[in-house]
Amino acid sequence: MLSPASPQASGPVPAAPQPAPSFAEVLRLVQSGQEPPGVRRPQASPTGDTPTASRLPPPAKPWEGRPLEPALTRGPQHGSAHR
Repeated sequence: MLSPASPQASGPVPAAPQPAPSFAEVLRLVQSGQEPPGVRRPQASPTGDTPTASRLPPPAKPWEGRPLEPALTRGPQHGSAHR
C-alpha cells in the first residue's frame, strides 16, 4: 500500500475550488461585457443529418389508460341539485 508521502503516489495537487461568485458579481461582469468565471462553452454545431423518428411511444395523458368511472360511484358534484 502506498502512503500519501511516497513519491509514487504524489501527483498534481488539485487546487482548492474557488468560491462561486455572487449573483451581483455575475451581473456586474455580464453587464460590463466580461465572462463570469467557470463558464464552459461546448463545441456543439448542427450536423445536417436527417432527424430520426422517436422509438418510444408518447406518454399517456392523465385521462388515457384508466377506465372511466360511472357517474353514480363518484359521489355528489358541486352545484348539483341533490343535497
